[in-house]
Amino acid sequence: PALLSLEARLTQRSEQWESAVCKKFFSDYCFVTSMVPKAYADLKALFEGCCVSGGHPESLCLSIGAESFDMHKDEAFSVAKQDTLCTEMEAFGKAHALWRKDKTETATSLAQADEKVEHTLDHTVERKEQDPEIKAWACRRYGSPYC
Repeated sequence: PALLSLEARLTQRSEQWESAVCKKFFSDYCFVTSMVPKAYADLKALFEGCCVSGGHPESLCLSIGAESFDMHKDEAFSVAKQDTLCTEMEAFGKAHALWRKDKTETATSLAQADEKVEHTLDHTVERKEQDPEIKAWACRRYGSPYC
């Protein structure tokens, strides 16, 4: 019982030094449900890894990480600072969701356009194969496969 009480107090103390904003961000966007890192460098590394796993180039993720975190590295790692950083990351997360939606919609549109072009070409070839004048011209021009 005493050990459980100590563990509960340590967990409570740990949660007092942990940003709820960061926990939500890492849970929602990175699927990390463990404790939030307790240092800027570790928080930055977790963000960068999440960014790369989200489909972005490593160079972009490292650049955003440096821009967002490095200016704070000499400051105390307070819950207020974590909240500030994770609020910024929430904005990146929302931008990522819009980017992902746009990317998916663009890919779908391109696939539909490719399908339409392919269907149109197939239909054109079928029509030309059925047209006796075109078939005769192809036979004269290209020989036996078209006769």
